[in-house]
Amino acid sequence: MKNLLIVFAFFTFTSSFGQEIKKDYYESGQLKSIRTLNKVTEIEKWEEYYYKSQKLKSIKYFKNAIAVGEWKVYFENGQLAEIGTFEKGKRVGECRRYYEDGQLKMIGKYKDNHREGEWKWYYQNGQIQKIKKYKNKQRVGEWKRYSENGQLKGIQKIEEKGEWKK
Repeated sequence: MKNLLIVFAFFTFTSSFGQEIKKDYYESGQLKSIRTLNKVTEIEKWEEYYYKSQKLKSIKYFKNAIAVGEWKVYFENGQLAEIGTFEKGKRVGECRRYYEDGQLKMIGKYKDNHREGEWKWYYQNGQIQKIKKYKNKQRVGEWKRYSENGQLKGIQKIEEKGEWKK
């Protein structure tokens, strides 16, 4: 009987106003995730996951089982950990990652699921850590590394086909 109750609690379905909602739970009974299917737009709100503390962990969207729209991931303290966008199942546009205190950790852009353009990483103190460049799925240009106090530590040059220049 106890197993039957756990199975029932694990797969709870409800329907209302053109939406189908599925909730999953941890063995302790705490909410683990919510999946919402809007039957009108066919956009599923999937992987709205929660930490055991019941703080929101992530929100991700799918349409016809393909990743779309803005995705967000959170630290357990509620701070945003990462934000990015998907189109037709591929990462596109700006992606940002953060430290747990909210300080920017990394920023870059995706094009067709690959890094594109200039990407920057930061130390937790806000100083630039490194800068890398990508074009047409290849590493390009000069990649720079900095010390935590902002001093240039080194430069690596990239050849035409993404190879390190010696």
